[in-house]
Amino acid sequence: MCFVNAELHTDMSAILGQCLIGLGVNSHDIESAEDPLQVFKIRLEQLRQLGITPVMLIDNADLLAVSLRSEIATWITWQGEKGFLLQAVIASRQPFILPGSAQNRLQVVTLPALSENELSSYLMHRLNGVGFRADSPFFDKDLKRIYQQSMGSPDMVNQLAHQQLLGIKQTKPTWAMLDNWLAKMTMRWAGLGVVIVAFLLLLLFQDTVNGWLIAAEPDNSALDETTMVIEEEADLPLVVTEEQAERDELADLIAEIPDINELEVEAAESKSTQNLVEKTQPPVAVVTPVDSAPVIPDFLKKEWVMAQAANHYTFQLMGSWEKEEAYDFTEQYALVGDVAIFESMRNGQVWHVLVYGSFQSKQAALKASTG
Repeated sequence: MCFVNAELHTDMSAILGQCLIGLGVNSHDIESAEDPLQVFKIRLEQLRQLGITPVMLIDNADLLAVSLRSEIATWITWQGEKGFLLQAVIASRQPFILPGSAQNRLQVVTLPALSENELSSYLMHRLNGVGFRADSPFFDKDLKRIYQQSMGSPDMVNQLAHQQLLGIKQTKPTWAMLDNWLAKMTMRWAGLGVVIVAFLLLLLFQDTVNGWLIAAEPDNSALDETTMVIEEEADLPLVVTEEQAERDELADLIAEIPDINELEVEAAESKSTQNLVEKTQPPVAVVTPVDSAPVIPDFLKKEWVMAQAANHYTFQLMGSWEKEEAYDFTEQYALVGDVAIFESMRNGQVWHVLVYGSFQSKQAALKASTG
């Protein structure tokens, strides 16, 4: 029996030398022979006379050059007194064609992946096809090893069986074995792998997913196109009105603000009335005049309010409190910058309105209220 790997033995001299050694020809006779091909043919005839069928095992036969295929086809067609001199077992990943009449001797065996129970019968069929009539040379442990390494692939089974028969010990897995093993493992664990990857991605992007869920929930605490009006905590409830309605109300309040000249006239008239009362009434009757509220130059006026954009947001405090309380409120909460104070008659009472801030968005206003 001789073993030829077409991936390693790429010329005729190497293949012929491999066959001579495999059939037991002395190395000295090989080196001294003038015609190694004639020595090879004579050796085949000698074995057939002894009732031995020579077998040539060829792996990766699809890699053989055309000239090598023609030469091997010639060897296979040699005949003696007891029939053909040489039998061959050829393993090829693609359809293998021999020139001439040698093609008629090929018996093509195409099998799917073998099961472990079929392995022994398959190997015996291959051996019987080349004239082997003894018991199987493969032990149970050999069959188990061959199946584990080949995963039932006929190509790998043939290669491992050839190595077993030739006494070649498999030391490292080939790339083909690794490919078969990886394919089996991938098919087995692909579903679980997808689940694990999805779970890991969910953990990694948990904050992003939570942000999407929160953004999808309706925000009942803030309504579009509204302005928040905050009244004094102890006296007035929280009022939220539509933007345009609030703008109209602010315009009414600004229209009711008296000019500075009118305030001065009212102050002078109040002072004259006070002097007249002091002269005509007895000393025991003291009337305390009600001074008009002083104009605080630090607070903004109606020009600032009217100059603000219609879609801006402001904070307002309004109620029947005293103006001094409004001033105290600005000092207590350190309101500086955009601050305006107005007076308005509401239901026969003087209401004082404090307007603070001008914000371009609802989020900015809410952030300022909690800052």
